[in-house]
Amino acid sequence: MKYLFLAEKPSAMKAIRDAYEHSNKPLGQIDFFPLAGHICKLCEPKAYEEWDVRWDERPLPMIPEEFKVGPLREDVINKLKRQLSSTKYDAIIVGTDSDVEGNGIYDLIETYLGLQHYKAYRFFESDLTPSGIMKSMTDLQDYHTNPRDVGMTKAYRIRSRFDWLIGFNMSVAYTVKSGFLMKVGRVKAPTLKLVYDNCKSIENFTSNTAYQPSIEIEDNHVNAGLADESGKAIAFSTAEEAKGILEQLSGTATVKTFKKEIKKTSANQLYKLTDIQYEAGMKYGYTPEQTLELIQSLYEKHKIISYPRTDGRYVSSEKAKNFPDLLKAVSKMDGLEETVKTITEKDIESVQHNKRYVNDEEVQKSSHDALMPTGDVSALKKLGTDERNICEMIFKRFVSIFLPPLSEEKTKVVFEDNGFYFTCNGSRVLNPGYTILSNRPKESPLPDFNDGDSFKESKQYLHEVVSKPPQRFTQATLIKAMENIQKYVNEENLKKIIKQAGGIGQPSSRAAIISELISSGYVKDVQTVKGKGLHITEKGTRYIENLGNSSIVSPNLSAEWESHINDVKNGDVTYEEVYLEIINYLRDTLSELDKLEIEKAVDTSNRTEIGKCPVCGKPVLEFPKGYGCSGYPDCKFSIPKMIAGKTLTEAHIKNLIQHGTTGRISGFKSRLGRPFASTLIIKDGKVQWEPFEQNTEMKCPKCGKNLVKTPMTYKCPDADCGFTLWLSIGGKILSDKNVNDLLNGKQTDIIKGIKKKNGEKFDAKLEIKDGVLKFVSNRSMSKDTGVKCPICGNPILEKNHVFSCSNDTCKFYIFKHISGTEVTTEMVKEIVENGQTSKPYNFTGKKGDKFKAYLAFDANKKSAKFVFG
Repeated sequence: MKYLFLAEKPSAMKAIRDAYEHSNKPLGQIDFFPLAGHICKLCEPKAYEEWDVRWDERPLPMIPEEFKVGPLREDVINKLKRQLSSTKYDAIIVGTDSDVEGNGIYDLIETYLGLQHYKAYRFFESDLTPSGIMKSMTDLQDYHTNPRDVGMTKAYRIRSRFDWLIGFNMSVAYTVKSGFLMKVGRVKAPTLKLVYDNCKSIENFTSNTAYQPSIEIEDNHVNAGLADESGKAIAFSTAEEAKGILEQLSGTATVKTFKKEIKKTSANQLYKLTDIQYEAGMKYGYTPEQTLELIQSLYEKHKIISYPRTDGRYVSSEKAKNFPDLLKAVSKMDGLEETVKTITEKDIESVQHNKRYVNDEEVQKSSHDALMPTGDVSALKKLGTDERNICEMIFKRFVSIFLPPLSEEKTKVVFEDNGFYFTCNGSRVLNPGYTILSNRPKESPLPDFNDGDSFKESKQYLHEVVSKPPQRFTQATLIKAMENIQKYVNEENLKKIIKQAGGIGQPSSRAAIISELISSGYVKDVQTVKGKGLHITEKGTRYIENLGNSSIVSPNLSAEWESHINDVKNGDVTYEEVYLEIINYLRDTLSELDKLEIEKAVDTSNRTEIGKCPVCGKPVLEFPKGYGCSGYPDCKFSIPKMIAGKTLTEAHIKNLIQHGTTGRISGFKSRLGRPFASTLIIKDGKVQWEPFEQNTEMKCPKCGKNLVKTPMTYKCPDADCGFTLWLSIGGKILSDKNVNDLLNGKQTDIIKGIKKKNGEKFDAKLEIKDGVLKFVSNRSMSKDTGVKCPICGNPILEKNHVFSCSNDTCKFYIFKHISGTEVTTEMVKEIVENGQTSKPYNFTGKKGDKFKAYLAFDANKKSAKFVFG
């Protein structure tokens, strides 16, 4: 059989292809094709004839009879079409990420290209090591019948169609009603509401002080606070009330009870994606997106950890068989070798049978094992600092599950004085266990007490408890809040539902949602003296307040829908049942919106108009980060202020709008940081780079053929001719006039600041002679020094950087700057007429050393030389 393997991205394809090519090729011939994540998409409403109108003219709700699929990356999809038509394949191997989103990538491709007739097999990856890849290759499942993949594909369909229906319908409805662009999303809205509520709580916070009567025991300085009989602390809102308790104390405290217990705490479970995004944010300040990128690099590039986009904290019993080898591998990381040596076979076996860590049933639910090492540590020394930080977190968490639990002695003493109870808790570490790899808990040991013992009180005082405002969300704590959003819900009956649903959003997409809220201007990530924190913007505030009490901002709703999607994935309910619920919800929500009072947004009259839109003719207005058509959202024409590291000027923007091109601009930077020059144009209503090669009417000065223009050259298409005019000469970009002059046989104007290889700069004109670009001496900037050339007797001219003979055939010259010292006309006169300068001058050598010397005439070099002494 002949297979076509579809990999999610080029890096994954290379690893899989290399492993297969170096194996015995158990499946026979496989052609490998790299995708680029999603290359197809659900079409926007404008792709449907009835909705290809202005937003305020669209009939709502928009519910397609059949959802249209279109290309997202036409270059990749066209290449895939050619691949499928050029070769007859017996089957397709689906090698996208084996999760809901990965199945969605292939489902859209299959629908758009009509590939349903192909037999399809699912490649289920766990890691990208050669052994892991080949194990997956020999365990392919039927993509169309395997319950796991059928469920994931249906889950993707229901989720993507739900997001389409809510996103497009509600965005149009709210934007039209408010006059304010609102991109409403099922997960975005409740996530932004979390930030909004958090910011409002901080803004409206009023600090309060409570007063807790307390005593200090004389002999050992143990402090205890007032509590009820159950041990719950008691405090008063006024100091007077609290002092009333102190006034009733006798000054002697009797031990009512002293309890001591040993508490053992097992190591944390292995990381899932959200856990490590949260902890890496708290420990290193990484954003969730940064952490995901680092984990992805460890997985794809270095193959050192398992599949990263996991929502599971467990390992399968099959994977657990590799624990000894994995421990041996992770011991290669600095600081872990000695710890791993302490782990015995009995320790390993104990973990292998511990369902806290090894649980096939839980792995089946999440579809992937927890984050763990692959056993391939060959790239360990190649890791960057940030990659190493994340890798170390994963390795240490893995090693910790084989270490002893943390063992602590917990103590509690209750004192009694005149009928009032005072309590104090203590803690002492008996065995740090797994915490030797993390943070050992703080200790506050209590001395031993005996029931009935009495002690003098050395102090009676009020312990002030000052309330603090809520902690401001960071990206790390927000992503954790999205998962544990039940903490922000009051209704007890809903908390369980939300927790079972796993919060709002998918673990793999939460970071992107937070990032989108920031990039859309709804939220700012602000660095202050107190650290980073998320602040709601005026735009974000308006968004949430426009939504009001709409159910779309409710975390209950989003979590309930996540639960429905999971039910579809697990086969507990049908796609059709949930889709019907979605349609009913959509209709109800639109009705709900009709009843809301929303203030219309202010107009844009206070914004600067820069020109007329080349797409629809309406004014183009200036915004903080760019320029956009005032006809938005019907017209989406826009120009960012910065492109490829270059800030565009107002003149660039006006040229682009009025003439469709900026003309040549220098100062852009490539992804590698290299500067380049290019031209921006408007094509199909979008700002684009000028095509790489363009035919021109300009004639080649060598052979007369029409030249071809590229971003950096004008070149002759005839390889035998070989003429090329580079547009960057000595660090200077040639203007269009310079180019026209050169190719029409003229000299350019003076170009100032041309750099030599040694870094020196000079001014010159350019011309093309016999098909070769040449510098032209700049006589217009020369002046007669009144000194005659010692070789031919012609006048010596002072030019920009040199004194030289006016006779071009004579080679006499003296540079105006020699070894850090400026040469004057008077010095030249002395050299020519007297043979050398009348006095020595200070010079600087190449290594920075200072020296003194005369300048004298050198007849051999026809220039000047140093004379010492």
